[in-house]
Amino acid sequence: MTQKSHGIAGIIGGLLFFAAVMSAHLPGGDSKPSDIIDYFGTTGHQASTMVIAYVLALASFLLAWFFVGVARRLRAGEGGRASDVSLLAAITGVATVAALLLAAGALIAMSGPLLFGNQAAPGDSTVTVGWVAIGLIVVAMLPAAVAMFAISLAAGRSGALPRWNVRVGYVCAIVLAPGSLVFSPMLALTVWLVSTGITLIRPAPARAAAAVQPAAA
Repeated sequence: MTQKSHGIAGIIGGLLFFAAVMSAHLPGGDSKPSDIIDYFGTTGHQASTMVIAYVLALASFLLAWFFVGVARRLRAGEGGRASDVSLLAAITGVATVAALLLAAGALIAMSGPLLFGNQAAPGDSTVTVGWVAIGLIVVAMLPAAVAMFAISLAAGRSGALPRWNVRVGYVCAIVLAPGSLVFSPMLALTVWLVSTGITLIRPAPARAAAAVQPAAA
């Protein structure tokens, strides 16, 4: 049941992440500070940004649980002793979750005071915090790509994940790398989370199952 919960968390977290990013409709890179101030001058945009922030935060917590499940599967496949590649995957996974949580916090810090009337009107601070939030989401894609590549490499060596899942991880990591520049490749993160989540829901490979069961007991 525990392994299934990790997989379900990955699937739901991936879908929530995609929904949050693609529904944000935040001002683009060619926007002027005045455009951003005007954008957040409406209550509707302030409210939608708050909702997106909480969805992103929920997705981050689910991804944290998902990465725990992946780490367990890798450790089991490696005979209970994590390799350097698995450790790299764990570190970059934590970095991804942390960056996304910080982005969610920045979005809340930007829109909350405006929405609830603690600040008269959006100003320069709104522009600054808004770009920080967007920057954190974009930067989070780099450790995410590294984590995907490292997990695929470790799983390919140990047999912790099926070969098709390893190949999907490699492809998605390569596609996601440009996510540090544009938003479209971020879909690759959702594809990998959903596919790997499905794998975690299924029974572990024979080699990994032998180690997972004692750990779960």
